[in-house]
Amino acid sequence: MLALLLMAGCSKTTKESNTAAMQTTDNDKRYQPQRYVEIKHPEWSKSATIYEVNLRQYTPEGTIKAFELHLPRLKE
Repeated sequence: MLALLLMAGCSKTTKESNTAAMQTTDNDKRYQPQRYVEIKHPEWSKSATIYEVNLRQYTPEGTIKAFELHLPRLKE
């Protein structure tokens, strides 16, 4: 019976703390969505070609140094 009382007391505290956390987040303006977000892209990025490589899968060593050997072939 003592364990049941302790568990009931813990769940009430958890509910109260969750409610307090939700109220803090709801009232905090930092976490509210902004109506409009303006993004300014640099000019060079508008015509750039950007490549990505997963080094761990592309080379057995999984390093930039090992990938450097493939750059001339990829450039061609």
